[in-house]
Amino acid sequence: MLNSKFGIVYPPVGEIVKAIAKRDRAKILPTGNTAMNQLGLSTQVPMNSEYITSGSAREIKLGNRTIRLKRSVPKNFEYKGELMLILVQAMKAIGKDNLTDEHVGIIRKLLKEHPEDDIWQKDVKLAPAWIRKIVTTLKKEIANEQMD
Repeated sequence: MLNSKFGIVYPPVGEIVKAIAKRDRAKILPTGNTAMNQLGLSTQVPMNSEYITSGSAREIKLGNRTIRLKRSVPKNFEYKGELMLILVQAMKAIGKDNLTDEHVGIIRKLLKEHPEDDIWQKDVKLAPAWIRKIVTTLKKEIANEQMD
């Protein structure tokens, strides 16, 4: 925390969350609007950041902002890849019926940029069925493009 002529300047939320995870030896993942924003699936920067944790649930107030840590089941932390960890949370927040062509395009681009091929098969099996179907189809399209 730093005082400036404009008021109190707090460290970035990501740094705070990493410090809590390290101190508590807990896993913490962005969820909801926070995950969507981190992956570029939403341009809105949430005032209240939402995370799931393997540690204790809590709420941290930073001026007019809030960081919410919600306790979650171990299955949500079993993904080995960095992308699938957050992508599943973001897609759950969007919802199966609210997924637009623009969302699918962004997800496709993310899968292409971060293939994580060595762990893909294990991670995709952990995803909910509707998410698994979408990302598997996109991965196949990407593989077919690369063969052409």
